[in-house]
Amino acid sequence: MAGKRAYSTMVPSNYTNSETYKIGREAERVVKRWLEKSGYCVLPACMIENGGAPTLDGIDVKFVAPDLFIIKSGCSRWVEVKFKSTAPWYKKLKRRQHGISTRLMDNYRRVERESGIECWIAIIEGDHEQLLLYKLSALEIQRGMGKKNGEDDEPMDYWARDDCAEEPLSIHALGPPRPIPPCSPRTLRDPPCPLTVQRNLFNLGDW
Repeated sequence: MAGKRAYSTMVPSNYTNSETYKIGREAERVVKRWLEKSGYCVLPACMIENGGAPTLDGIDVKFVAPDLFIIKSGCSRWVEVKFKSTAPWYKKLKRRQHGISTRLMDNYRRVERESGIECWIAIIEGDHEQLLLYKLSALEIQRGMGKKNGEDDEPMDYWARDDCAEEPLSIHALGPPRPIPPCSPRTLRDPPCPLTVQRNLFNLGDW
């Protein structure tokens, strides 16, 4: 149950060295920079070092916080940032969709409820090279099971890709380019790196 100490927010020690982690951090930087350019002041909760995801702690509760807290002209929002390579086609509903684990989504709803501040989901989409913004409370959720470690064992909240709260934004309009070197040398005989597109997408300058 969201809010109870029934699960750990700790991550494996080697996770912070993984490509998935690095790409996620770059996505957070992209969104943070865009928000700052849009006039928001940004508190990056994602940078709090507590051995895992940022959390809000009480005596008997602990729930995961969204990545960013933003303020502008007397208004404030929570913003959760995710990177998705693509929006897969769901044949049953005849739509492309995105999804986040139900556990995390329940935590974000709890944060929204306890703080009285709305939460938004910001998705960097790799194949379309776009930033998609969703208002959490406005999403029409379809629950199902997602793959984790190759098995269908993780409850997920899914919603239609096109249910954006605002028009999608081009990634290339969000910041200046910067080359990111590969993690290891590759030869012509090596298979193509599956993360090449994602890495190239985040060629942004130092902020």
